[in-house]
Amino acid sequence: MGKVSKDELRDRCEEAYLGVLRALVVQQMDWGKENLMTTLRRELDITNEQHGQFLSQALDEVQTGKPPAKRQKVAASS
Repeated sequence: MGKVSKDELRDRCEEAYLGVLRALVVQQMDWGKENLMTTLRRELDITNEQHGQFLSQALDEVQTGKPPAKRQKVAASS
């Protein structure tokens, strides 16, 4: 596997998180899934702000029936 830049790694982590979130919002959420997302958020270094924006995006896609939109960059707060 080739080297991945820090920015590319960040993008991949955000895309992965958003993908899992999209899958879970169409399912019945339970404590196990909530715990999974919390763990995943920690492991992928997703901020609460990013989580909120990704969740809004995923919920909007489900409610409107739109296909997943191109992810907009979410600034990470350190």
